[in-house]
Amino acid sequence: MVRRGRVRRGRIALGMALVLAGTARLLSATLGTSLDFSEQVAPQARLLFGLLGGPEARAVFPLDPAGPGAGGAWTRQGLKEALESYGPLEVRWVGSAVASGLGTPMPGARGARVEARGLPRVLLLENGATIHPLAEGLRSWGLRPGVASFAEVERAPGRFLDPRRWDAVVVESPAGWGGGDEPSGPSQLGAPVAAALRRFVHGGGTALFLDISQWDVNALWPGALRLVPSGPYAVSRLRARGGPQGGLSLSISGVVAAGLPEDGIGLLGDGAFAFVDGSVGPLYAAWAFPDPDGGSGWVAGMGYHVFHQDPSCDLTPAAQRLLLNALLLSGFRRLRVLGGAVPAATAVPPTPTAVTPTAVPPTPTAVPPTPTAV
Repeated sequence: MVRRGRVRRGRIALGMALVLAGTARLLSATLGTSLDFSEQVAPQARLLFGLLGGPEARAVFPLDPAGPGAGGAWTRQGLKEALESYGPLEVRWVGSAVASGLGTPMPGARGARVEARGLPRVLLLENGATIHPLAEGLRSWGLRPGVASFAEVERAPGRFLDPRRWDAVVVESPAGWGGGDEPSGPSQLGAPVAAALRRFVHGGGTALFLDISQWDVNALWPGALRLVPSGPYAVSRLRARGGPQGGLSLSISGVVAAGLPEDGIGLLGDGAFAFVDGSVGPLYAAWAFPDPDGGSGWVAGMGYHVFHQDPSCDLTPAAQRLLLNALLLSGFRRLRVLGGAVPAATAVPPTPTAVTPTAVPPTPTAVPPTPTAV
């Protein structure tokens, strides 16, 4: 009896081991397969965020030929290449711990690439007047962002805008500070919140501004953007510099950037857009630039609502993928550059109709004490 029990238990243990081994092989095959976002973003995003919620999982962005600078700050070219990754996205599952710190190379690896570890921590600033809240779309992707109102942030900006607590802060539209005399601004962003946002970006966070909230960028870095009305529900042929071409619905009576700072990156746009006033010129429906104060974070904006697009707009997958990339690449502490010596950024001509931002006093690198739960 004892011997048969041992045999039976041994067979059960062997069976369980075979099942676990098969599961491990299946997981390895799944995690080793690149995810393709070319047609439908939502199903793949749900799978991606599900995988990134596991221990030591990370998304990998190729950088060729340039990456972020070795000093820890993004270069213009490195940020451009990472955000414009419209191809398949590799997900890796590695057992060893990853040291944080942008610009830390891994000896022996081929090619430069950025690994983004785990789920991004995203804080959305919105309230009841926010049009098409981003929170609903992100939840459909399986990401659970934090949400705070503009009034809450005004009462305690340092407690909310902390790069140790959040990787990305999204300022939504139209409620909040950017409205002013909508859509012509100017921003009503107060000095305490502006200082906290600059510290957030300088400390490694990503600040994303949607539609009319783009006016807040000029309150943070005066003259950084030249903003113009997009007109009533403007739909035009916009160009994604790193990939597809097609139509995209700009925000209703919103604003878009017609000029960027010298190190600005046009991500979705048109070189000859017909504006509502009859003029024709460059338009940047989505843009980004590294921290003007030399920190390790970066800033981005979009003149459209990602999850509220006309079904006929064939650039919708590209717009959603761009938002996905922006969230994955947010948070200095989540990122690591892999490869040998990272080349210096390739020289890129200034953006057409560039507007050079006014200098801003240096931002202290210190961040406030860890806040209590929101």
